[in-house]
Amino acid sequence: MINSNTEKARKLCKGTTGNFVGVRWKEGCTPQIENYNGYKVFAANISDLDCLIMKLDCTDQMVEIKPEEFSFEMKLPGSKSLMPNWLYVVLSRVTILKGLYLVQPLRKEMFKQISRNLREELLFLRSLEQRLLNNL
Repeated sequence: MINSNTEKARKLCKGTTGNFVGVRWKEGCTPQIENYNGYKVFAANISDLDCLIMKLDCTDQMVEIKPEEFSFEMKLPGSKSLMPNWLYVVLSRVTILKGLYLVQPLRKEMFKQISRNLREELLFLRSLEQRLLNNL
């Protein structure tokens, strides 16, 4: 999906969907093999790419899109104590793991500990669920 409106002249706007076909590398540049948690994947620096090649869903047209480099800063509301809540919210929106790469592994201390009462309730519900499943 195109995520910017910088290609309006070619009617390639934010939200235009298609399939990734490939890339054209700048002269002398090639993909790098990197290790992501035991998986070897091809990676590239955006500065090494001349363009991305995409086949548009709406017209089956092949288009070349120049990569754009940008950065952003996200400020979370409230104090750092809200970080575990934000991590939970963000990760709970993930629907498939394929293609998900974390810059660093998650650690237990990044998340709030649940209360003893909630832990006991979850154990009770899991055991109830297991008993119901066993009776099917």
